[in-house]
Amino acid sequence: LLWDTGYGDGDSKVEEEPQIVSSAGFVGNGCAAIACSAAYYSSAPPAVNARRTFQSMIDSALNCIEGNARIERARVLHVRAYYTDGDPYLLSSELNAAVASRWSGGMESSTSAPAATLVPVTGMKVAHADSPVAGEPKLAMQVLAVDSVHMETEMWINYGRSYD
Repeated sequence: LLWDTGYGDGDSKVEEEPQIVSSAGFVGNGCAAIACSAAYYSSAPPAVNARRTFQSMIDSALNCIEGNARIERARVLHVRAYYTDGDPYLLSSELNAAVASRWSGGMESSTSAPAATLVPVTGMKVAHADSPVAGEPKLAMQVLAVDSVHMETEMWINYGRSYD
């Protein structure tokens, strides 16, 4: 977030970092997970550094998925971002750039970036069980990861079997 501090010739800017809150739900151990992230700001900002915010939200969501569900980032299928206001073309471009930046370095060449979708909404209320933040987020994100082979194996082993 950038705004004029009122000192000097008007070119001095101060950047406010959003507070990112994330949580994840998962099925099985390493089978499927969805992480939800939200970006909260302390004041109504005139502008948002969307790429950096999207990158922070992706990092936070991946930490939840990799840490809780034990699914690697190569298994992420879709990143969906929600916004209440802003230029949809700019936000879409920044979302795609953030996704590409998080899946380009350090990965094997066969891994491609997941699909990314930007969804306009009229308002948001994100429910996090342990959220210390009140209010409405400026941006929200869902990250979906699935290891279909692991899921099929878990279902084959555990579903519909009786051990009499």
